[in-house]
Amino acid sequence: MRALGAESFGRALLAAGDRKAALLQLDRAWDEYDCMGAWAGRAGVQRVMRDAGARPEKWTTSPEVVKTGWPSLTEAERRVAALIASGHTNKSAAKTLGVSVNTVGSQLRSIFAKLGIQSRVQLANVLHDTSMYPG
Repeated sequence: MRALGAESFGRALLAAGDRKAALLQLDRAWDEYDCMGAWAGRAGVQRVMRDAGARPEKWTTSPEVVKTGWPSLTEAERRVAALIASGHTNKSAAKTLGVSVNTVGSQLRSIFAKLGIQSRVQLANVLHDTSMYPG
């Protein structure tokens, strides 16, 4: 909701000619989409910003990417992992997070691959292992 709101407001500000405020809102939307792994939304905002002449450095820098283990999970994947490990079904996790059941399923498959596990029980064990789960 925050991403969509910031994107809509940013587009409206851009249409009204307030480029600086528009880019600030669009950048917020980009961050929100990025945080939840909504790549299509992020790409749409990035196109609008690029058309407005913006080229944020974060688009071009590629930090060292961790591909496995807990650090490799996105924030959205961590939220899904925590809910599933605590006993939620895909449907209840989706409802809690305000996303589709398909999104939860997709993120769960990604979580399993990144953590090298094959079941919800293993996920719960990983999350309860203090060496794997910070905090």
